[in-house]
Amino acid sequence: MGSVNYATLLPSVNLDSGSLKQYSSLMYSETLEQKLTQYDPDSAGIAMSALGMLQIPVPQPGEFLVGTEGVIFPHHKSGLVVRIEQTKACAEHPLIAPAVGQVNAGNFLIELVIGGRTLNCGQDEAKWVGQKINGSGLAATDAHLENVMRLPLATAQHPEGLPVLCDRDRVYPSITDKLIQSVAGIFNRARPAPMLEHYGVDPAHAHAWRGMIKDLSGSFDSVWKDGYNAGQMQKFWNKAESLTAQTFRPGQIALFRGWDEYPAIPYEIKRNLYGNPETTGSKPNHFAHAGVSYRKRLSAQLT
Repeated sequence: MGSVNYATLLPSVNLDSGSLKQYSSLMYSETLEQKLTQYDPDSAGIAMSALGMLQIPVPQPGEFLVGTEGVIFPHHKSGLVVRIEQTKACAEHPLIAPAVGQVNAGNFLIELVIGGRTLNCGQDEAKWVGQKINGSGLAATDAHLENVMRLPLATAQHPEGLPVLCDRDRVYPSITDKLIQSVAGIFNRARPAPMLEHYGVDPAHAHAWRGMIKDLSGSFDSVWKDGYNAGQMQKFWNKAESLTAQTFRPGQIALFRGWDEYPAIPYEIKRNLYGNPETTGSKPNHFAHAGVSYRKRLSAQLT
């Protein structure tokens, strides 16, 4: 998977955030640019320009989710998720949702990540994913129910689809691995890299899945082969949309918009009887609502 640095393509933009609202995790009324400015005022303009080159329509308030490091929102036509975060290094592992393209936009990393099915994922799946990732030399610090989804890769243990971690920026090398690497530089070369087959995926399905990821990544890389090619960028999105299935079937090698089948509930803050703030719905509910709102608005603009 290639990585593009926008420092050579776009001017650095310094935005005045003095007049913007004070950041609060309980407020989602700001625009995307305002939110990015709150994270990094010097990089917000670069990230917004990068979205334009990526041909990603800018989501409006309520059409994206806000996190500790940045924002995420589902692409309106394909089974990809857009992540704009300050994190510069995301772990790669078969049980972590893979990215098919990424760009560096100032201090932001914009990733196009494979989506999946979040419906019917339970605590058992979340626990299993966390244990398997942690057992391979990484530390999954946020492997809980709302950060787990299924890929359409059926196994004997998980016939409904392979559980994986959605949150790519919350996995780090474990302390044990750091200590071992400091003593023996050959540690990583001595230990085989984990593969989908190690977690019960049929070898033919695993090979086909990696082929799809490679195909999408190659299409994304071709956009930047000779600078920037808007036509190739459109071809990438056409390919991603053509690979997106309308229904989730384990064993099918395809992308999937999991948020489409989850109850869409807007993010709201209400006070309980004790005066404490409580949110409605879960993270998947809010993500589904963001995706539905985003797609409905863009579809209406085309009619």
